[in-house]
Amino acid sequence: MRKPSTRLSAPGLLALVCLFVLLLNACSFSLLDIPGLNSPTSTQTAPSGPTPTPWPAAAITFTVTLPSPLLQGEALYLSVVDEVTGLGLNPVNYTLQGIDTLHYTATIPFAINSVVKYRYVRQGTLPTL
Repeated sequence: MRKPSTRLSAPGLLALVCLFVLLLNACSFSLLDIPGLNSPTSTQTAPSGPTPTPWPAAAITFTVTLPSPLLQGEALYLSVVDEVTGLGLNPVNYTLQGIDTLHYTATIPFAINSVVKYRYVRQGTLPTL
């Protein structure tokens, strides 16, 4: 019985060597000095273009009327929530100023054309939404 040959042909050997070289280089072609393949690393501290212009803002006044006055030690907040990361993860709370015992207000600047998700929070020993 004849044994099968385990020798590689010249094209097969060349393909194996090329594959081995590429695997050694993995994601970096630092061993090969081919123009256009090596991306130079640069550290810039200053922005390369013009500085961004801030969005124009509009002052929005929020006014709320409570069904009953706040208890002693309670405060009322406007909580701006981020719907993308989750309603409970990144709220920004603004204290509402009392007009009288049932009416509260706050004026907050927001970027024009922005969508604002908010809720009112009654804060005592435990927050009440």
